[in-house]
Amino acid sequence: MSKLFGIVLTTITAVGHTMADDVDDLIRELNATSAAQGTDDIKSWREVFGTILDAPEAPMEIGATFNMSTVWPGMEGWSEVRDWAESNPDLFEAILAARDRATLGLPYGDLSEADEAFVEAGILAQPAPAGDPMKTEFPWIDKLNWVTTCVSAEAWRRAEAGDVMSGIDLQTALVQWLRQCCTREFIDEQYNAINSMSVALQVTREIAWWKRNEVDPDGLKNIARTILPQLKVDRNNLLMAEGDKELAKVRLDRLFSRRGQPDAKAFLEFFTDRDADAKSFGRVRNAGYWRWVARQHKPEELTAQKLDDVYDDWWRRWRIQAYDPILSAQPPESERMNSTRYAAVLKIVPEIRPLFEARNRLLVEVNGTCAALAVCAQYKKDGRWPADIRSARSNTRRLSVVDPFSIESKVIKYWKPNRLRINGHRGEVVIDSGLPVIYSLGVDTLDGDAKTHTDNGIEGDIVVWPPLRMLEREQDLRD
Repeated sequence: MSKLFGIVLTTITAVGHTMADDVDDLIRELNATSAAQGTDDIKSWREVFGTILDAPEAPMEIGATFNMSTVWPGMEGWSEVRDWAESNPDLFEAILAARDRATLGLPYGDLSEADEAFVEAGILAQPAPAGDPMKTEFPWIDKLNWVTTCVSAEAWRRAEAGDVMSGIDLQTALVQWLRQCCTREFIDEQYNAINSMSVALQVTREIAWWKRNEVDPDGLKNIARTILPQLKVDRNNLLMAEGDKELAKVRLDRLFSRRGQPDAKAFLEFFTDRDADAKSFGRVRNAGYWRWVARQHKPEELTAQKLDDVYDDWWRRWRIQAYDPILSAQPPESERMNSTRYAAVLKIVPEIRPLFEARNRLLVEVNGTCAALAVCAQYKKDGRWPADIRSARSNTRRLSVVDPFSIESKVIKYWKPNRLRINGHRGEVVIDSGLPVIYSLGVDTLDGDAKTHTDNGIEGDIVVWPPLRMLEREQDLRD
């Protein structure tokens, strides 16, 4: 049985139960999960998103070149961004208040008439827009990016104005709110929230580095020792989204006849209308192909069982340590199944591997930020960088600075090289003698001495301190 759903959605063939009823059942079950259920006093979506309904327009379009990772006082157009951020005080109060809430709580499906303003603003989570389970729309994610960009801009503005700890505290509150956003039922939602949380942690470290001579060591210690360890993003607390699985079951009902056999017309209409992603199958998408697949495809009962097998396999992998060799010993179920006889499963189930990578990266970002802020606090207190991470141990907890990619569960790496060149996002970054480097071993679990950095750690190590994006700015490698 799914961990998220107490009642498995089943195909009901009784007279009177329509396809629309299946969608209603799906929405009802989704809204009974921890992602959406509960009283208003434990939810944060209405208070946070309500503050931006009539907010001033951003000075530029939020996207690849203007987002949480690109805003900072040295950017082009900073004066306009600073003024925009300062003009949204209600949002920042809402973020600070939301840190104590339990969940985002945004409902799935249509909102009530009383929430018409949210509907018009696109603050929606629609697994089956207009009752069509073959489509999904989550426009609230765009508003999430608006919020994170504006809040981070304000955190930088406060730090620039000399109110450093107020800025860092606001950014930390954003991290806490994003943790609530990670508890969603669909991969698209969870993936975006997890990535946003990782970037928000990076920005926290960047501000601390930028104002390392002005921070309050006790304030950093409180964040590293108390606040961040409570985020609980480990494999036992941050659970894998499973809403896509339940949606897939409803979709399968549309692709098979009442006798449980593949419906060639439904296969043709659905799969040829989907976005082209030929690389998933390595075959040409055309009408003749999908008619042929429908003839070869397994019946609905076996297809539904294979769907369960795929998610059971991913669920087991989610609970395994990031470095466990069992992950590579056998390909996942989704790669072992017959791509023709179970084509519907392969096409309907979204790619989940990036979600695993994002979760593992988040573990490093949280623990790395604990270590970085602890070290920064010790630097401000002593006037020099600590000789080793043990000298800053009182500022955090040991379990909070363990490297998720360390087979022996050792603490994250810390060393002070004479001089180091790190191959990062924009070429080589120079680390001057005496500066400490804090880094994770990355996916290969090998110590590369931080000579190569990638955000996801698939190649090289993951450097968390000094924050490379700030060094790249200081060394004119990025704007």
